[in-house]
Amino acid sequence: MAENSEGVRSLRTGCALQGALAALSEINGVIPIVHGNAGCAAHRNIACALGAAGEGAIGGFETPSTNIFEKQVVFGGGSRLREQIKNTVKTLNGSLYVVLGSCESAMVGDDILGMAREAAEQGAPVLASDVAGFRGNARDGYVRVFKDIIEAAPELRIALPREAPAAAVNIFGIVPREDVRFRGDLFELKRIAEALGIRANLFFGAENGAEQLAAMPAARLDLVFSKWGVELAERLRAKYGIPALIYASPPSGFDEVAALVADIAKALGLDKKVSEAFIQKEKKAFDYFLRGLREKLYSRIINKSVAIVGSEGESRQIGGFLSRYFGAEITAIITDGESKEPCADYAKNYYCTNDAGKIRCLLKNAGADIVFGSSLEKDASIGFIESSYPVLDYTVLSKTYTGTIGAVALAEEFASIVRLRNKDAESKLAEAIRENNIKGILEDFK
Repeated sequence: MAENSEGVRSLRTGCALQGALAALSEINGVIPIVHGNAGCAAHRNIACALGAAGEGAIGGFETPSTNIFEKQVVFGGGSRLREQIKNTVKTLNGSLYVVLGSCESAMVGDDILGMAREAAEQGAPVLASDVAGFRGNARDGYVRVFKDIIEAAPELRIALPREAPAAAVNIFGIVPREDVRFRGDLFELKRIAEALGIRANLFFGAENGAEQLAAMPAARLDLVFSKWGVELAERLRAKYGIPALIYASPPSGFDEVAALVADIAKALGLDKKVSEAFIQKEKKAFDYFLRGLREKLYSRIINKSVAIVGSEGESRQIGGFLSRYFGAEITAIITDGESKEPCADYAKNYYCTNDAGKIRCLLKNAGADIVFGSSLEKDASIGFIESSYPVLDYTVLSKTYTGTIGAVALAEEFASIVRLRNKDAESKLAEAIRENNIKGILEDFK
């Protein structure tokens, strides 16, 4: 697999339709309808397996699809789409139905926007996103479908709860499937928001995401945690005047959590006593858990060389935390498109490529003690942690590297993998202790 750079690149990044479908499938109350061949909808099933994230409200082979063939490709599939929308609304109970285009429908010029508008005029909560697979990678698909939802938000016929807290924030930039820990990341951000008395529109999760989509224009603030949410925040600012706080990655570690809380409190005019009390509580918890590393273990995990293969956001989150708290020397290999920055303050070496062959060479030259990456980089180092898409040998449910909870989990995992690398040396030490012959051996562990 690794020798076929183009195939691996596609496996790593997916297409725009896959990204849009992954996002919609994680929003409770939303039913996606794919106007394309049967394989386009089924790709969601494959993507879930590679992301090790399970499925959301609806996905995989359950996804409604027009399943068009050569006839529709040659003569157009508008009538087939009209029929599929009607049948889906009738048989599947949803608060919102989103029609997604495909490469085939885009090439033949099917008017999916017109078909969705026709259904909406008849009273059905239907909108369309002409996303098409060739319009970019999966992260581009996430951006595109949310942009189309933002444009249609005023017309969404979704009943909202009568009582909702006024201070609500929208959270953007964390992309389902592509960010393999997206569930845990979002729930940690939600925990932080709720501690400040703020309702957070996560869109993805156990709550009614369709209601949150409809309530999106009424939010007082947008929180953006990667470059993939910037365009959405800009659009909401232009349409509804919603201000935004923009970060390169989700916060990891007490220092970044404290900065985020302070920014939110200032932007929303929150009570300083509430925000400062929360910050102090987080600091105590963070310090308590990191003390568990103890001096001897800390001395053995500090100043390691670490290579990170993944999106710009996750590389910055992982690399930033490890460099600040453990003095790690970071090599960052960014796989989600060209970065505007030629370098990064957290990384000694910084590269932008998703070519499998180049990544293999860069990792070999880096000679890192520990490698964070996808399953495609599994053989790059003895000390390896699966942290980015695709993941094949790891099940990710609530895991997170975000906030204070996630930072402690990252420190725990990092320390564990360092110890695993040195298990042979530790075995020798244990044997020496049993034989009461430890002189000299302890020098290796100072």
